[in-house]
Amino acid sequence: MNIQLRVHNPSNDNDPHSLYQWLGDAAPRLRADGVHLRRLGAAPRPGEMGGAFDVIQFVFDSSVQLGALAVAIATWRAAHATRGESSLTVERDGRRVTLTGVDVSDPDAVRRALEELLREDPA
Repeated sequence: MNIQLRVHNPSNDNDPHSLYQWLGDAAPRLRADGVHLRRLGAAPRPGEMGGAFDVIQFVFDSSVQLGALAVAIATWRAAHATRGESSLTVERDGRRVTLTGVDVSDPDAVRRALEELLREDPA
């Protein structure tokens, strides 16, 4: 399964990099739980040294692994709460769920958002 995550923070455009670095530090633990991550994004703009990105992609095999990912995301947000109001949008197969405010710091709210994406289409 693939899930993509975008971080939105009008007062701090470094949040995607910060979250990716935080998750990178947690990567051995996440990999042990079967969750793999990578950056997705645009090609470098003229004058940029490297590629910019605004999407983090997570790949995993089962919904059991969502708990570890949810805790990692919520812990990052709690540790960076002074950076301003962030929102997270998670997406899978064109379906999106956005978390704002305190929900971003709540592992259960993050897990529920991820689980929502894994549910079969209600149609």
